[in-house]
Amino acid sequence: MRVRLLPLLAALVVSFAVSLAIAPAALAVGFATLAPGSGATVSAVPSAISIAVADTVPLLGTPVVTVGGVSKPVTVAYAIASPGYWEYDDEEGEYYWVEPTYDYKRATVSASPGTLGDGAQSVSVTMPSGNSPRTYSWSFTVQEKPMLSTTAPASGATVYSATPAITVKATDNSGVTACSATIDGASVPASYDGAAKLVRVSAPALSNASHTVAVTASDAAGNSATRTFSFTVRAPVTTWSGHRPAKGATLATPPTNTAVDVACSENLVRTSASIRVDGAARSTSVYMPDAKHATLIAALPSSVYQDGTHTVSASIATELGTTSTETWTFLTATPPTIGTPDPAPGPLSTTDPDVSVPVSDNSLVASWDVTVDGQPAAATLSAGRLHIALPQPLEDDASHTFSLTVRDGLGLSATRSWTYSVQTNPEMPLVHCSDCHDKGTDHTLNADDCLECHYVSPHEGTPSDYHRANVSACRPCHVSSLSVEHNRRTDAEGDQLTSKTSHR
Repeated sequence: MRVRLLPLLAALVVSFAVSLAIAPAALAVGFATLAPGSGATVSAVPSAISIAVADTVPLLGTPVVTVGGVSKPVTVAYAIASPGYWEYDDEEGEYYWVEPTYDYKRATVSASPGTLGDGAQSVSVTMPSGNSPRTYSWSFTVQEKPMLSTTAPASGATVYSATPAITVKATDNSGVTACSATIDGASVPASYDGAAKLVRVSAPALSNASHTVAVTASDAAGNSATRTFSFTVRAPVTTWSGHRPAKGATLATPPTNTAVDVACSENLVRTSASIRVDGAARSTSVYMPDAKHATLIAALPSSVYQDGTHTVSASIATELGTTSTETWTFLTATPPTIGTPDPAPGPLSTTDPDVSVPVSDNSLVASWDVTVDGQPAAATLSAGRLHIALPQPLEDDASHTFSLTVRDGLGLSATRSWTYSVQTNPEMPLVHCSDCHDKGTDHTLNADDCLECHYVSPHEGTPSDYHRANVSACRPCHVSSLSVEHNRRTDAEGDQLTSKTSHR
């Protein structure tokens, strides 16, 4: 028949995907030519499950195919009774297509199984035949190994890190349940990332050489597959040295600059060099005697003069595009500073002085202790000075020792002690020893006699420094300094006492 349209009969099976096919071999009424075959074991889930069907009446009903009890999408390919061909029309002077004719009593029914797990798979095909549908069932077994595909690094690649990320894409119809890996024949840790479907290999730092990785993945059914690939490591060998300040150093006063030296097996890129101090980028100078050596220098910020741990991070890139970073720390530990007390240590003419001491620290004056003659005393800090509150007025005609300890936030401390000599009575105005002592060839007085009651020091300082009584019984009535005592007393005629008038 000469037609340019599909046969009318084909329109009756629009619900099926009808495809041209070579007619299957003639078979008796029923089912035959199974794929996969009954009882077969396949190493991969088939893309389609099919069966040849024949009947004595046209197979125009809708077949139903289930795998494991689940319906699957179906296509039907009818047998071709006569193939289509081109024929020349002499009257029209053109070629036209003669459509093929189909045998609707014979067909191949196919179904897409989709995802199947490992193990036995039961198939059921139900095909209408007249008014009495018939069903044929069989089973086959899937034993699919895991599929290992994309690798990182790519096979044959060169990487510029001694610790590259090593992964292999691994999929399986039932799921990967175990994995293992070796590098150059030595076992290394490996884990399976189910979300990313990757076997991740944990490798130690690798030498600059070619390395072979073997990754094996297994599924729950015990099926396994191995992927082997190689790559080359060309990691720059970088050495950092000459850290300034030194690694782990404890400094009372940090230097003005920080610096570090670097040597590399690959050419360095000057413009990539940088230094960060406590996380902040610093302007970095670079000195390079040649392409593989450099010194990085940067000014330290004022923050490093605060007590505490400070971090320096230096980095520089190579012409390969890799970057090396060196990080180290140092500790600033500056103790507090105690200045000169006010009044200055030495003589005092009052028993109730207002004593203050300048104190400072690069971070914080955190605490302090004050003692006066061994007794605790309170103090308050104001405008950088500690003002000391005396426990009680200072004893006159006596020496008093003050001691101050100041601590900062790190617990670093500084201590200072000083002494006041309190004498509220004025010193005797003297010009020469003879003002008190008659002097001929010898002193009028025998000095040995004086020493029975008085301490006489070498003639340095004021007279009160070297004429002091060391007899405690005298103290209730007399001050310890002879010159002061004489200055505060007169004889019956109102004349100033001297040692001569006192010791006749």
